[in-house]
Order: sequence, then structure tokens, then C-alpha cells
Amino acid sequence: MKNYRLIILVLVVLVGWPSLMAESNIVITNADEVYTLVANGRGDLSKVKVRKETTYMAQRVAETAVALESFGSHVKIDKASAPGAKPVYKPWISEYVFYDDSKMCVLPVELKKGKQAKAVFEKTYTDVAHFSTIFIPDIYPVQKKTIAIEVPAALASRIKVVEKSLGGNVVKTIEQGGNGKVTYVYEVRDIPEIKGEEYMPSLSAVAPRLYVVGLFDSVDELYQHMRTYTINAEDDVAKINEFSRNLVAGCVDDISRIKTIVEWAQNHIRYIAIEHGEYGFRPELASQVFEKRYGDCKGMSALLKAMFQAVGLDARLVWIGTDDIGVDWTEVPALSSGDHMICAVMLDEKVLYVDGTAHYMPVGMYPSSIEGQQTIIENGETCIVDRVPVMLPEENTDSLWIHMTVDGNSLKGKVKRSLIGMRKMILSGTYNGLSADRRDDFLLAYLAYPRKNVEINNVAVEGNTMQSDNVVVEADIIEKESCQHLGDAIYIDLRPVKHPYMEVVNVKDRQYDVKFPGRYNYVSNITVSVPDGFVVDYLPTTVEFENEWVKVKIAYEVKDSAVVCESIATMKSRDVPLADMQQWNALVRKIVAANNEQIVLKRKI
Repeated sequence: MKNYRLIILVLVVLVGWPSLMAESNIVITNADEVYTLVANGRGDLSKVKVRKETTYMAQRVAETAVALESFGSHVKIDKASAPGAKPVYKPWISEYVFYDDSKMCVLPVELKKGKQAKAVFEKTYTDVAHFSTIFIPDIYPVQKKTIAIEVPAALASRIKVVEKSLGGNVVKTIEQGGNGKVTYVYEVRDIPEIKGEEYMPSLSAVAPRLYVVGLFDSVDELYQHMRTYTINAEDDVAKINEFSRNLVAGCVDDISRIKTIVEWAQNHIRYIAIEHGEYGFRPELASQVFEKRYGDCKGMSALLKAMFQAVGLDARLVWIGTDDIGVDWTEVPALSSGDHMICAVMLDEKVLYVDGTAHYMPVGMYPSSIEGQQTIIENGETCIVDRVPVMLPEENTDSLWIHMTVDGNSLKGKVKRSLIGMRKMILSGTYNGLSADRRDDFLLAYLAYPRKNVEINNVAVEGNTMQSDNVVVEADIIEKESCQHLGDAIYIDLRPVKHPYMEVVNVKDRQYDVKFPGRYNYVSNITVSVPDGFVVDYLPTTVEFENEWVKVKIAYEVKDSAVVCESIATMKSRDVPLADMQQWNALVRKIVAANNEQIVLKRKI
């Protein structure tokens, strides 16, 4: 779904402007933004006029500043000027979107050392449904920014400003005009520039920002607007009906019918994101998606709805904002609170959500991007507001079994890994998205982690289908340099915990909290046969660690002439506040130290 999120546009358009990627020489000394809401004769919001004046300065050396402003089919640029600069109009090109009509207006502003220059943009939101979000940061540090939102008397009782992540460097005033006009003024100082960080939440969800709400008084009113994009066209679904009924002819219950339809759709309908004008919000007709064999999230949801209804299921379209958004529909009833469409099947009193774009995720399980997110479910003239269930870490489990023997300086044996939930979705999606000549290298890196010097042979992959419950990878494995022979002793480096996110996070100069990709569970059972003529001289003690984000246990025992190590590592929460990162890192260091403990075998005397 179309979503005008300026920060995302900014980050994409930076390609070709390498000066912005280093420590900033350029600062914004002052920025003034005025958003003027205009009412029509009926007292409704008819358009929004925007004027931005931004003053740039080069601190150390002469450099070209890049002033940016987004526009598209619902937003037009009225003016773009800076001394000696000619505006460049560029399409927004994203690796995630096949086609989008969003564009950027770019002003290259030449700066001399220690000198200032001002860029001015004026633009108009011609369709006010697409105006709501004002992002405060810029791609350069800002010394001072003033944002004024001018609301005419006719709209003063309706329009409100929702503030998110503003911090303590903001002064807010509300000015009451004699004619009933209300102006919200925000003065912000010392704003860090936008920059990416490892394991950070979406900038759209954490950056200081304002939402101007009131165009839609409630979620129900917003729903009525969004629904207009879905009910205006009749669709001939006769072919879909016949095909769907034949497809599920052998199914014995509703769940098997749903899985069969989803499996077919994900195997045969190519997902292509197309966001052009109103088609950023209007689903393509189900019959067209069925015939062309491709569609975006809206088109795939429309097709799934039609196929489900063809076999007697109560299916609905669902509007949702992924975890990139950062607000609920009920908090900010605006188009900007959503960026995705899925489908729902109403089963008795249960809502079963289906994301047609979540390839390799079994029905009834949900990717991290939508779990826990608020939904709007179509329900005739009204809507149902609900939430996607939150997955337990145990539902996203990566299970490992290895049986190995000592072979010189290596551990040699067989490995088996079984993955469910998001772990299955990620492995299968990545594996199948690679060309055939790169798949073995991917599996090698996956099975070897966290080691580097590993060899695998006779790899077999099972369950690598869209709706299988799990995917299983088996192989012969040689972990080289895992054993060290010193005199009569063998030191074995097992490293049983292979959870990808149990690592120390660099917090130096970090601005944002940490958000890991998912709440995952990792379990392992590793057996190492004790070579003839040797006995176990030392086993690491059993350890357990736990805090609000992670739980880890590593246990060793001798059993039937072998050392058996069992471990479990659970990511209990995806979100670690920046203020708690020292606590996170301290525990992770303990986990790493325990994980690096060695088994010692000694030759019998």
C-alpha cells in the first residue's frame, strides 16, 4: 500500500550523493516549516499548503548540500529554489517496489566554507487524505527548526496534533488567533542527523515526528474512505470459483482448504509491489490477478478473498500497518498508519489472518513484521478493529542435532536442522530466492555459523514448500580446527549456542533502541563420541542465564561413551531499549564466555 514516509524516500535517494555518507561537514543552522490547512466553503479540509525554508552551512570545507522534497500524484511541487541551483526531479526507485509514482525534487546547494545558503520549497497536498505525518529530523544535523501548523477556525475543533518521540529539546506553543485560527508551533533544537544503525527499528517508527489528525474523526470514518477503493468495481469471478472448488475437492475441513488455496496462490502468483496513484490503495480485481498471475499485497489479498469465498469461507480484506509504522489506527486514524493489506478468514469466533506475501510461512503463523499489529477488517458498513496474534518464541524454533567423532583436529559427523515458523520462512525464502549455483554456499554458511572453517557434503533439504510445517536440512559435516591436541589431552571447542542474535551490540554514539528481527528459539543436541583410549577429564558446568530479553541454558553430561551437550537459547523480546544495552551486553558476554568453554579429553593411563 502507498505510504508517504519521507524518511524512507530520503534514504533511498541518497544513492549518487556520496558526501552525505561520511561524518557531516554540513549543518542546517535554521529551518522554518509552515503547514497551512485550507478549508472549503463547507468547512472541510480541501488542501494543505507547505512552505519550507532551510539554511545550510559548510563547517570545514566547501561542499554541496542536498535539499530534498517528496511529491507524487497527490502532492505537487509549486516552488523549488536555492542560489545558483536548478531543481532536479527524480523518480523514487526502491528495490522493494516494482513501480511507484513517488518522486523527489532535489536541489544541489553549493556552499563555501563557513558560508550559508537557503533552499526554499513550496508544495501542495491536492488530496488531503495523504497528509498527516511531519518528520522532524533531516539528513544533516539541525541546530534549530521551527514547525508551524496553521489551522483555520472552521477546522480548529477537529484538527489535533499527535506527538511521537519528541524528546526533551522541544518547546511547544499553541497560538489562538482573534479570528478563531489556531497555530501549533514546535521549536526544536540540536536534532541529530538521520543515520542507520545495526538492529535498529524503522526510522518511521522511532524518529521524532508529528501526526496531524482530524480529517477522519475515527477509525470507522477512515474505514469508509479506504473501503471506497474496494467496492467500486464489479468483478467476474466465475473462473476463480470453478478453479477454487476443483482445487480443494479433496480437502476434508476448512483449514486444509485454506492451506491448499494459499499454497497454490503463493506458488503461482508472483508478488510485485506496484504503487501508482490510487492503485497504491485500490486492490486490482481478483480476476485480473488470477489471469495475469501476479499482483501486489492488495491484489493477492483480493484474489485470496475471492478463492476463499468460492469454497464457502467467510473471507475479508484487512488493512494493517507493519511494525515499520510505529502507531495504531486508533491512535492516528490516517492512511499513513497502514502500509500493507492481508486477508482474514472468519472461523466461528476466531479470526485467521493470511498474508499472501509471506511465502513459506504456514497458515496460522505470522511474520514478525505483522504480529501484534492492529488491523482493520472489512465488515460491511462498519469495520472490526483487531490485532494479529503474537507468536511465541517457541513457535519460531531452530532445532539442531549433531553426532560427531574426533578426526585429527576436526570434528566429523552428521548434522540435522529443523526449522519452524519465521526460522523456516527465512531459510526457505532465502534458499529459494538464490540461483542454483549459490544455494550450497548459503547452506554451508548457515550450517557452519558461527564457525568459518567448515566443510559440508551430501546436503539434503526436505519440507521446502510453501505450507509445510517445517523445513529440514541434513548433511555430512566437518568442523575443522575444532580440536586441539596438547600432549595427552584433546581440547574440543563445541560452541553449542548458535543463536544469530546473541552478540554484543556496539553502543558507542548509538542513537536508537535495538530491535532484533524476531523472537526466536534455538535448541541444540550435540553428541561427541569419546575416542578409544580417552576419557573425559573436564566438562563445563551447567549454566543458566536469564533476563527480560533472553534465556539461555547450556548443559553437558557423559552418556554411553560420549559427551552430550544440550542447549537452549530463547530471544524473549525483540526490543532492547538503548538505556538497557549495557545490561544486555554484560549478559551476552557471559553467554559467549560459557559458549566458548572447552571439553577436555585425556588419554587413559
